[in-house]
Amino acid sequence: MYLAEILSDYAAIREVEVFPNISLDYALSIYTILVEKIKLYEDSISTVLAFGLGKELDNSHPLQLFHNFELKLPKLFKTDYIDVRDLYLRFANRKTSKAFSFELNKPYESFAKIQLFNENPIVSVYLYNTLPLPYLYNKLYN
Repeated sequence: MYLAEILSDYAAIREVEVFPNISLDYALSIYTILVEKIKLYEDSISTVLAFGLGKELDNSHPLQLFHNFELKLPKLFKTDYIDVRDLYLRFANRKTSKAFSFELNKPYESFAKIQLFNENPIVSVYLYNTLPLPYLYNKLYN
């Protein structure tokens, strides 16, 4: 019942322009991509946006543009100089990621095991490091 109320209220205001030529729906879609990382959970804006989506998105809608971007990633980075998993790692939140897990052997350890879903874990420098290209480095040096 509560969710139905929220969706009804959102439907009434989603097309309101919050900036010139930018609807609330458009602005919140960008927010969900950058901040919530399109996670669907009970109190997320992503969930409300998902219910509000039509069958087809306009090609200029942020969620459609992001979807097209994700579909092109493997083709864009089919090279020996980057591993697409390194790029995905950039979008992952180390504390709440559902795709990647990070395991430190000791609290102040300099190396961490990084695991993507059920793949074999890789080891990478972790302390004071933004994890530059751990998957590429493991491919090149192991």
